[in-house]
Amino acid sequence: MGGNAGTARTPGRPRWTGPGRDDGDAGHDDYDDYDDDAYVDVVHRTWRHAATRPDAVAIRHAGDVWSYDDLVRASSRHARRFVAGGLAPGDRVLLVAPTSVGFVQAYLGILAAGAVAVTVNPMCTARELQYFAEDSGCRLVIGWHENARIAADVAGRLDLPFVELHDIAPGADDEVFEPVERAPDDPAVLLYTSGTTGRPKGAIITFGNIFASTWALCRTFDTTADDRIGTALPLFHVYGQVAVLACALDAGASVSLLRPFSGEGALRMAERDGLTVLCDVPTMWVEMLESARTLDPLPNITSLRLAASGGAALPVEINRAFAAMFGAGVADGYGLSETTATATCHRPGREPREGSVGQAVPGVEISVVDELGRVLPPGEIGEITVAGKNVMAGYRGRPEATAEAFSQGRHSGAADRHLARPLQRRELPNRGRQAARRLVHRRFRGPWKGRGHQHHDVRDAHPVHR
Repeated sequence: MGGNAGTARTPGRPRWTGPGRDDGDAGHDDYDDYDDDAYVDVVHRTWRHAATRPDAVAIRHAGDVWSYDDLVRASSRHARRFVAGGLAPGDRVLLVAPTSVGFVQAYLGILAAGAVAVTVNPMCTARELQYFAEDSGCRLVIGWHENARIAADVAGRLDLPFVELHDIAPGADDEVFEPVERAPDDPAVLLYTSGTTGRPKGAIITFGNIFASTWALCRTFDTTADDRIGTALPLFHVYGQVAVLACALDAGASVSLLRPFSGEGALRMAERDGLTVLCDVPTMWVEMLESARTLDPLPNITSLRLAASGGAALPVEINRAFAAMFGAGVADGYGLSETTATATCHRPGREPREGSVGQAVPGVEISVVDELGRVLPPGEIGEITVAGKNVMAGYRGRPEATAEAFSQGRHSGAADRHLARPLQRRELPNRGRQAARRLVHRRFRGPWKGRGHQHHDVRDAHPVHR
């Protein structure tokens, strides 16, 4: 990710024909011109890289390296085991694992078998895991070996099969599994929301959603197979899973994984692996800057051409400080689980505007509407609607919540869904209010937070809401 938008494309990537193709300042692009014929799901794209560039590096972690051939053969072992155990296309699999090579291998194995990955935080309690397993109708539970007991106990309580997950070392010689063909509208992942309106809801992310998001991000940041992408983000979350991992696999790039996170560890990883792209969240950038002040010599990360931030608003002062110290600006962005991690982002090489989370990415249309769905002029406060093929299919088993999330806007049909999120805290309860606080904080509270970061003794600052 990085560089001038709209120039580099990997083979098979759709050519953009709508407005704004060569104009990074366009408010949005005409997603109706998206080329559906170019759709290739993330599994087949990964398998294609393994077939054409088997020795290309796919993953780096803890000093070890996995090629695309290693990754596909390890994932094939999982897929074959799942299918032999009776897993059928569309079945849900609860994946309880941290950022690790094992997560990636099992995740691709689940998708290759045609099943749906239900990725959750490995720090969840037994009660939370049981809820996710029951609500999603899981047929299988996979738990990371370091904390497998809780997941195994939940599986036993629900009479579900359990698989303890480990990394499969490089050099696996398993026969390559033939992935199940999946259409763009077939579900790939079930991502549970934070549950501030009550019990968490599972957002259905389709293979087409993932393709739309990786297409948009790779185009925006010119991601190619030559990129070396790194992150310490949790892969169970949509940001790390789609905006980082899936984008790297889409382009045939490599991804370096760091766990646990430390500021020094992230900088050392960037230096050691010659990273060109580093993706993290604002608190991580703050920690890296803090660590850099104590390191002598400073890690050499001149290979870095792009730093990408998400998950929360990034203070402009942090962006400027990182760019001054390391020569690469941080591109801030905004997205939701329901929009498959993508909606807006700052374009690389441009001075970020304080209080802004950037412009709509290609294939996405952003509008601000009133309570009747009418588009409001600039400066007015209303609901943000996100339209595009990156928008989820709906919430599993919750037709009313799905209907409430989708507005009756200017577009209709599966390809033109609108997801509404409120800007005014008083308008909607709980979940709406939390989203409202995030958006209002970016638009109205950003300058106050920014002033805190301007003082040399302030490490991080956050507004307190009453």
